[in-house]
Amino acid sequence: MSNTHFVSGASGQLGRAVVELLLASGAKVIAGSRSPEKLMDLKAAGAELRRIDFTDLESVKSALSGVDRALFVSTDAVGQRQGPQIQALQAAAQVGVKHLVYTSLVSADSPEMAISEEHRATEIAIQEAFSSYTLLRNNLYAELLFGAVSQAVSSGQLVTARGKGKVAWVSRQDCARAAAAALEDGFEGRRTLDIAGPHSLTGEETAAILQSVSGQPVQHLAVPAEALKAGMLSAGLPPMMAEILSAFDVSASKGLLDKSAGDLEALTGKGGRTLQELLEANRSAWAL
Repeated sequence: MSNTHFVSGASGQLGRAVVELLLASGAKVIAGSRSPEKLMDLKAAGAELRRIDFTDLESVKSALSGVDRALFVSTDAVGQRQGPQIQALQAAAQVGVKHLVYTSLVSADSPEMAISEEHRATEIAIQEAFSSYTLLRNNLYAELLFGAVSQAVSSGQLVTARGKGKVAWVSRQDCARAAAAALEDGFEGRRTLDIAGPHSLTGEETAAILQSVSGQPVQHLAVPAEALKAGMLSAGLPPMMAEILSAFDVSASKGLLDKSAGDLEALTGKGGRTLQELLEANRSAWAL
């Protein structure tokens, strides 16, 4: 087994974090990006840089030459990523990648999960192209809450469309730890893992945590999804982001984001950070 690991999307926050973790462990790392010239600091730290663009199959084949284990970080081109991702993973199989790790989405196999269609199609393509793979179904990044925290602390209300639904918020760094571990552990076979935070939280429980870390009164206000989306739009959120975030709340109300945290600890040997810990460590991102 090769001890060289390939990471796509190394210019993004998740991909970069995975590369840094692998380098810190002493692994040989190939950092892939559409703009590798932006990653000279990673090169200085010991990573090999290669250009990869999922829409350019020759770049995919060249970047993955000699690679046994590769991480494909799902692109952020929502609505346009399915075709390029599937073509790229098929090219990866053709050039001999033996184990593919893919960052998917919680409950990706459910048609009722928000923006899951592209992830579901990519998962199916991986299952057809590879006999050995790891599907990491990441729950929602806790960092997505930072903007809402500021508004909630200011207004005294955390407004959601989740009803009594729960979300096992997970930090991006914990998702990076899971991806790095999946590359390094040498697993051969097929596995699908839920990468989630240590606690599934209702809106009321989340509001209580915001009150605890801010010292200000915060209550949960449940509203219909359309009202939530309208409020986001009036606050200046881009329409696509407002649509996605409100759709996530609807999925949460159906129980699709209430997932066990056990896979993260089993994979990495350590549980994830709690939402309270993450908020306390990142006060500058949300404090008024």
